Amino acid sequence: MAVAQSALLVSVAQLLLKRAAVDLDAIIALFMPSAAPQPPSATALQAAVMLLLGLLCYGLSLLCWLRALGELPLSIAYPLLGVSYPLVYLGSLLLPGFDDHLSLMRCLGLLSVVIGITLLAPRPRGEGEERP
Repeated sequence: MAVAQSALLVSVAQLLLKRAAVDLDAIIALFMPSAAPQPPSATALQAAVMLLLGLLCYGLSLLCWLRALGELPLSIAYPLLGVSYPLVYLGSLLLPGFDDHLSLMRCLGLLSVVIGITLLAPRPRGEGEERP
């Protein structure tokens, strides 16, 4: 469960940071005002909030990841983080403002990631593996 939480949080973080990065100049101007100070723009404030929320999601994801590492072997936990690739791609397709497009090559690449995750995912004991 902790791996799933980590993957979801890191996916949300990526989407938030992408939105903030689009207005990076506005964020920089917010924290480094010019000689003639002006009130911060709504765009700058919104981008700064996206940046801070993205960083918060990354931090929470790290805590979930540490819990997952305590519960699962690394050889199981690490590949499961690959779930974030399709989540970020779907988010960038479905959420407004990302301008990503559906592509056959991207879909095939994501399909290969999902197949790999499925092959590496933990199974009930005895299913698909020989016992020592």
